[in-house]
Amino acid sequence: MGSGAYITIDNISEPQGNLFEGITMFALGTILLVLMTAIAYLVKVVTIFSEIYSKQNEMQQEMTAFYTKSLIANRPKGIGDFLGAMGGNQNSISVTNMETGETTSAPLTDDDSIKNVNEIISKILGGNPLSSFSSAPTKKLEDMTVEQLEKELAKAVKQDQFEKANEIKGLIHKKRNPDS
Repeated sequence: MGSGAYITIDNISEPQGNLFEGITMFALGTILLVLMTAIAYLVKVVTIFSEIYSKQNEMQQEMTAFYTKSLIANRPKGIGDFLGAMGGNQNSISVTNMETGETTSAPLTDDDSIKNVNEIISKILGGNPLSSFSSAPTKKLEDMTVEQLEKELAKAVKQDQFEKANEIKGLIHKKRNPDS
């Protein structure tokens, strides 16, 4: 770059026919300086990112080791511990009966947590765990009137129970046309 500048200035003051060569050498020197600066900057950036990555990797390993130790030491021993971890160290469960509005609460301990949960659910459901979840009618389909069967047919279709709906439709047809 310096040589190119000297040749260019010298050719301007005393023309010797080397002006183009001087300008070319100055331009190439400038380009090389810019490229070397860019390469040095990129090397610095790569070095910084590699340091950041190694620090992040160390932190991840420390966090993994900490949580692994923590999970082994604080492993839930029963459903009470599991529910407590989900709800922020709760040692009881509360269940509200939506029909009556009555709330039942029971403590959860390691020994009888599953038994307590089952008792609460059983009490809320009237002693039969499946009673509130069952969509079966209280009467047998054969003992229902045509109007009751039509209501059950509507429920079955609404719930996409097409086999049950087909059975109810057959019963309605038999009750309306006993001769066929």
